[in-house]
Amino acid sequence: MRRRSEGAKRRRTWRRLAAASLVWLAALGCGHTGEATARRHMHGVERGLAPLPAAAELPPTGAAAPAVAELDGSLVAYVRYAMAHSPQLRARFEEWRAATHAPREARAFPELVIGYAGCIVGAELCVGPMGQRLGAKQWFPWPATLTKASKAGTAAAFAAERRFEAESLMIATEVKRAYWRLWQVRERRRVQADQVTIVRGLSELVRARVETGAAGLGALAQVDLTIARLEDRQASLDLREREAAAELVRATGAPPRTPTPTTTAPPPPGALADDEAALARRALQHPELAALDETVDAQTLRAAAYGARRMPSLGLGADWIIGRDATATSPERMHMLMVSASVKVPLSFGAIRAGQDRIEAEAAATRARQIAAQQAILADLAVALARLDDATRRVELYSGTLQPQAETALGSLQGAFQAGEAGLSDLLLVERDLLDIELARVDASVDYAIALAELEALLGRASPEDGVDVP
Repeated sequence: MRRRSEGAKRRRTWRRLAAASLVWLAALGCGHTGEATARRHMHGVERGLAPLPAAAELPPTGAAAPAVAELDGSLVAYVRYAMAHSPQLRARFEEWRAATHAPREARAFPELVIGYAGCIVGAELCVGPMGQRLGAKQWFPWPATLTKASKAGTAAAFAAERRFEAESLMIATEVKRAYWRLWQVRERRRVQADQVTIVRGLSELVRARVETGAAGLGALAQVDLTIARLEDRQASLDLREREAAAELVRATGAPPRTPTPTTTAPPPPGALADDEAALARRALQHPELAALDETVDAQTLRAAAYGARRMPSLGLGADWIIGRDATATSPERMHMLMVSASVKVPLSFGAIRAGQDRIEAEAAATRARQIAAQQAILADLAVALARLDDATRRVELYSGTLQPQAETALGSLQGAFQAGEAGLSDLLLVERDLLDIELARVDASVDYAIALAELEALLGRASPEDGVDVP
């Protein structure tokens, strides 16, 4: 009875140990919903990215690359193309993908140790000689050591996602800025080409007067000089157009020398829907700031995981022993199964605490960088709003006041000049003023469009049609 009772106690003890081990194993091996969410977000974005091309291939010297069907000349098309093809954005995405694997990697168990021993010199068991032994042992760290590290990896994955969103906003802004600069060059060239046409017509009128003796050669030379200066400006704009087109191709991630039509005009100035306080609250939710916040969470969890190294680790082992039963009438092969449990107790508490303090200091440094980034974004918001207001004022001034006045003055002087009541110098001066006003209007419209794009990026959002997925 006593033997049966002792055997039952041993079996209950091992069952309890096995149950506790399973609970420990579940705590160590299971992920959590945040990890699955991070991977799901990553796979959703991946479907919208184009595969990375091979090394850039230049077209033949002097030839343009084939036109890209997606780039129909609209600003929306360029931004969407950049979201799918930008190598900078793809690099940030791959960093995000790498971060999503960190939680599972952090939950890795220590290696299973499997050992084998064979008896060379005689060894006796309690019942006979031992022949061979096969054993295995697995260590299970304290659950918080791996679970906290896994959650830290998940927080780091969310931080990588926020950095990807911030990169998307930055690339969209770069594309818009390059697009509007190229549109500006082409619009200035169009305005100056119209001015050249007008001055050439004036030249013909002056030439006719010279032939009749109503005007001198000096007047004709003055008109021809004006035409030469305008043509020189046109040639300079041709070179600037090549530069601006190359910048747009770079920002978009298109193949070198891709044709870059521009068909979208700058938006007209309009009032903002929110006041400055509401805009500041929105700016403080920028993905860049959210990434720093997630990084602080990751570092805090990593410090907790490092501190959990003070706790013991559990080791479970099993040994299968093959021997001979010498107590039997004829010795027979005997098999024995032994299980063991061990506890590993750390002793380097000072070193563990130092490592935890180091990670906590890194978290404090990240928090300080986050505060600095908040201050910088609020300052940039104030600058962007000032630029937007200034551009709005100039667009309204040139379009609504100065340009109509200059056109009226020009019409009056043209009639007076044809009637011989106004001089050529006065007419050319008004023509020059009108040209300067039209060019200033173009510049102000572009400045407004760029300021609006920069403001949208600071607010952590993009136009709905841009294809930039930022919550």
